[in-house]
Amino acid sequence: MIKFSNRTKLLIYVFFSSILLFNFYRFLDNNLANGNEFQIAGWLINYNHGFTRRGLFGSLIINFLDSTFSLNLFLALILSLLYLYIVLGILKIFFSNDQNLISIIILFSPAFYLYNFWDFTGSYRKEILGIAVIVFLLKNLKSSNQIKIILISTFLLNFSIYSSEVNLFFIFSFWYILKTNFKEVSLILKNALVFGSVLTFFVIYFFNSLIFNSNLFIGSKLCNQLISIGYDSKICDGALYYLDLSTVDTVYRTLNYVSDSYYDYRIYVFLFIYFFIPLLLDKNFYRQNNFVLLNFINFIPLFLIANDWGRWFYIFFVITGLNYLVSEKNRIEFNINKVSVLFITIYLTSYRLNHCCIEKSDPLFLNLLPFNHIFQYLLRLIN
Repeated sequence: MIKFSNRTKLLIYVFFSSILLFNFYRFLDNNLANGNEFQIAGWLINYNHGFTRRGLFGSLIINFLDSTFSLNLFLALILSLLYLYIVLGILKIFFSNDQNLISIIILFSPAFYLYNFWDFTGSYRKEILGIAVIVFLLKNLKSSNQIKIILISTFLLNFSIYSSEVNLFFIFSFWYILKTNFKEVSLILKNALVFGSVLTFFVIYFFNSLIFNSNLFIGSKLCNQLISIGYDSKICDGALYYLDLSTVDTVYRTLNYVSDSYYDYRIYVFLFIYFFIPLLLDKNFYRQNNFVLLNFINFIPLFLIANDWGRWFYIFFVITGLNYLVSEKNRIEFNINKVSVLFITIYLTSYRLNHCCIEKSDPLFLNLLPFNHIFQYLLRLIN
């Protein structure tokens, strides 16, 4: 297993801290003045006009901050702190367990935490709440107060679910981690907490939707609310627009994107396989086959409901990668030499995971280059 010196650990912490600071600046640059229709609007969905499936987080802030500047600045700070917690948690997990060369590839993969750097427009979305819950759970696997960790993590998971239903897809991973760890707590209690959380959400959602029609035109109502605060009408073109669409509408929209000749969703199949290449070199990974397969099946509905396939793969890859980092039994050791370092560098800089809608280009490989959009952003800053 690889041993990291204190100097190496410090360099890794500095690297990820630099990425976080750079993204914090980008978020301010993109959102402080006006606000993005996804990165800002999605977090401001609230219950002021009735229950909606994504409204808890926004309800806690929309009534306490009365200007676009204060809301955008608060979101920049709180979301960056959330990313800070996630990356520090990942690094704690990484350094607290024995790691090999594949672990390093996962840590620096464009489809793992660094997805937020390589595809900034797909970052700062509400799935980071669910990711933070999984990180919290995994970094406390060895806690002496297991029931406390389970209760806190269940509360946080429910908070994430009521803030966005996409976090429902963390339920299987959450349950699996509880089931295979925290042996001092009974499986009956674990099951009750998990399935009770899911059942409660669906009862509340369907009760409000079917009986009170609370979701009827909720996106349009929230759009008018944000415009009255001072946001431009463009704020309504993203998350709020999709809030008014039914599940059937979103499925048809996804199928249209996938079948549209202007986009090339086949690349996502390639990226899926490409991410797993290093993992397949370790026979220990095959012992996780049941979890990986069942978790992938768990995510399939997301690929039908919404066309942000890169985001869904990102969530799936983060969970898969974290599970590998904490599974240290019988790992294959790989020698680190100039050849392996060269191949790893080429691999990690040869692709990025676009969150959505990869356009066809000529030549095709331009869609995969990770540095292009960073270069364009820096060029815009200089000009």
